[in-house]
Amino acid sequence: MSYKIIFIGDVSGGAGRKAVQHFLPGLIEKHQPDLVIANGENATHGHGFNRVHHKELTDAGVHFFTGGNHSFYEHEHVSMLNQKDPDVIRPANYPPGAPGRGWKIVETGMRRIAVINLQGRAFMKEEVDCPLRTLSKIMNEELAHEHLDSIFIDFHAETTSEKKAMFYYCEQFERVSAVVGTHTHVQTNDAQVGPTGIGFLTDAGMCGAYRSIIGVAVEPILKRMLTQLPQKHIYNEDGGLQFNGVLFKMEQHDCTEVTPINLTFEN
Repeated sequence: MSYKIIFIGDVSGGAGRKAVQHFLPGLIEKHQPDLVIANGENATHGHGFNRVHHKELTDAGVHFFTGGNHSFYEHEHVSMLNQKDPDVIRPANYPPGAPGRGWKIVETGMRRIAVINLQGRAFMKEEVDCPLRTLSKIMNEELAHEHLDSIFIDFHAETTSEKKAMFYYCEQFERVSAVVGTHTHVQTNDAQVGPTGIGFLTDAGMCGAYRSIIGVAVEPILKRMLTQLPQKHIYNEDGGLQFNGVLFKMEQHDCTEVTPINLTFEN
């Protein structure tokens, strides 16, 4: 029996939330996904996620949220991670004692889908555990005896090579159906289904201002490049809207189709 998952790239600031509110209801009506997942770590002013903005996105149709290196910047984000039955997770390979959890089984209709969040190490500031070893532990110990329709992985990482390595590493796990990268805010052009039935996209991109530098206002970034002086990152709110995501079509444990979504709106 087939089913569909829409994954939404990093939601960046107010423009990112507006892009989700503008585009997602129509995408849901068109594709009828069983599960909608968004990376929400930048949804509140680019650093973390508060309850008001969480509600804006759930009201727009998002069911579940992954995170990354900004998951702990906002105190309400941390409190949502620590809820008894959270719909927000953070990378699983943070050291013991970090708030929240790094994976969860999401039940949608007749489906049981494990969503796992991991963070890369190359060119990232945080000293997290090895994402590959962490994934092996989750698969071989924590999820080993769970009945699952599929396993979906958001790999929040800087380099394309590390994300591609994760894709190939997952070929040994027969229940992994999709691996998608986040963090760079630029959608890649390499959507594919691997020989073991894993759907893959190196980076899903972002939802945010179209006229921006990965969501941030252009002028402060240019000033910093020209002067090498610190500049505050201001998330652009009025540079048009950009919505990046990806539609995964599934059949049992296997992905059958990966379709990037790239929409813009001049507001």
